[in-house]
Amino acid sequence: MSTTFSGEPQPKANGKATHSERRRVGDAVAPPIPDWGHPQAVFDYKNARGNLLYQNVRFPLVTADGSPVLSSTGKPDKIFRLRRPNGKGGWVDDLDDVAQVPYRLPDLVKALVDGETVFIPEGEAKVDALFEWSVPATHIGTGTKNYAELFFEADVILMPDNDAAGWKHVNTVGAALHGIARRIRVLMLPGLPDKGDIIDWVAAGGTAEKLRELAEQAPVWMPHAAEALPEGDEKIDELARLSAIEYDRRRERAAKDLGVRISVLDKEVKTCRTRLALKAEPPLFPHWHVEAWPEAVDSNALIRDIMRRLQRHVVLAPAQALTAALWIIMAWAHAGAAIYSPILMTTSAEAESGKTTLLNLVGFLAPRSLSTVETTGAVLFRSIEKWSPTIIVDEADTMLVDNEPLRAVINSGWTRGSGVLRCDGDDPRLFSTFCPKAIGLKGRKMPDTTLSRCIIIDLKRKKPADRVEHFCHLDDAELANLRRQAQRWTMDNVATLKAVPELPAGFDNRLGDNWRLMLAIADLAGGEWPDQARQAATAIARGGTSDMSIGIKLLADIKDIFVITAVDRLSSLELVEALGEIEGHPWADWKGGNLITPNALARLLEPFGIRPGSIRLEDNRVLRGYQRSHFEDAFERYLP
Repeated sequence: MSTTFSGEPQPKANGKATHSERRRVGDAVAPPIPDWGHPQAVFDYKNARGNLLYQNVRFPLVTADGSPVLSSTGKPDKIFRLRRPNGKGGWVDDLDDVAQVPYRLPDLVKALVDGETVFIPEGEAKVDALFEWSVPATHIGTGTKNYAELFFEADVILMPDNDAAGWKHVNTVGAALHGIARRIRVLMLPGLPDKGDIIDWVAAGGTAEKLRELAEQAPVWMPHAAEALPEGDEKIDELARLSAIEYDRRRERAAKDLGVRISVLDKEVKTCRTRLALKAEPPLFPHWHVEAWPEAVDSNALIRDIMRRLQRHVVLAPAQALTAALWIIMAWAHAGAAIYSPILMTTSAEAESGKTTLLNLVGFLAPRSLSTVETTGAVLFRSIEKWSPTIIVDEADTMLVDNEPLRAVINSGWTRGSGVLRCDGDDPRLFSTFCPKAIGLKGRKMPDTTLSRCIIIDLKRKKPADRVEHFCHLDDAELANLRRQAQRWTMDNVATLKAVPELPAGFDNRLGDNWRLMLAIADLAGGEWPDQARQAATAIARGGTSDMSIGIKLLADIKDIFVITAVDRLSSLELVEALGEIEGHPWADWKGGNLITPNALARLLEPFGIRPGSIRLEDNRVLRGYQRSHFEDAFERYLP
């Protein structure tokens, strides 16, 4: 490539600066000036035979005094222009009727003929950087047309820059190749700065070997999710989301059903694919992109593999590991099958017990996880509305305690269709808060309204003899494969998860609703899982009895006292004395270290409709007290 411009006239710019044409320099505002006399790079565009068609030339932007203009990322800003040979050794500053082609077209054609995977970044310099590693690549400029057929049955990897413009470019190319290329994937390089690209990644230590490893894990590019469409467009929208093979199978019948020619249908589908792609936003994290596993997934193997991966890094009892695995699969089936959304709570008495590790593993295994240790109610419900994520909240004991607005958002998302009402402009609207949520905290200092919506995994610090592998809190190939398998399992089975499972005894109301979908997943898996899941549910629920409200605890203890004493009535004094003898319960140290009083007992029982009255004891004394029959209704309603 030549970078010499001897004797050239100063051209008129026909390119576009990467940022605004006015740039702040120091304290003054000055328009940037293209430095036409000092080109930084020249990129040759050739036809398939290797003949030069045109060049794309990069020039620096400078201020009036010649100082470089910096972009928002601190890099020297630039402007591009296209030019073509004039046949006399000079250049013409436009392309006229010269058709634009993919960059490094001869190399591209050879790679495609050889069946190699082709990378498509945004920009010629990035293509050249890839070729230095012998990685076939090309750049598709915005004015390039009629290039898609080159990629028929090709394997393509799109590489967006880390900004909205880069994602838009990827989606434009993806839409053009969708239905033509055999496979289109997206590779988002990890650790990129804002507006960063592969050149930044290489400068930070990226290698060809690591690039190839990441490419193997790259998820498939997909058009953006659907919006509500007019009835006449729904069929076109459905066809636009099909793979190339599946669309080819359906197009003839679909054209007949719609009463149009196949060529017209093809055009409409292509337009719809482009529209869908341009609406897509960049994903927040690479693990949000998931390509479904190519074949049916065995339920037994999926549950066991998720459990095994969790127990590899966290000390979990089998019931806890199974519960977490079923919850993760439930998160994948959530959109299509969940009516209730139990919160997965990881807790422990002390730090260093594996809560954060377990939450991070759940985050890499659940769909579209969004982790936070601090937020507001408004940010949370708008995030749920925008991304439909799996919310992961660590340090919830500091974020949710004494934060009623945020807790209200968390609690409201337990039931499908619930949300928060807010004004959007002048109009009120309901923001959905329904999505999977997992939280971690030390202890259980949460209101009953939140705890009753939780499935609680109580972790303990590992013993010296316990052997678990350190988790580096990074995504890896095994986690990616488990996500792919969970997505495929959900696609194949979500329609059958609406059956009502048999619940364990005592699993009524919210407790049963928390476990309903997870038990349905276990039933569908079959084998040993239905019994093991119910045993796990019973064990987990029993472990959560310490989270009973104080009223329920009191009822449970009074029921035990009646059973132990084998009487049908007790005076108030006898009852408070018996309560005070129960070790570890609050009655002996009720207020100021004193035994609970008969009056305090009566106040706690009054909401249940239980009041003391005059009773005759076996020794014929008449005292204030309670008959067992007074409690039967409350025992039946509130105790398992």
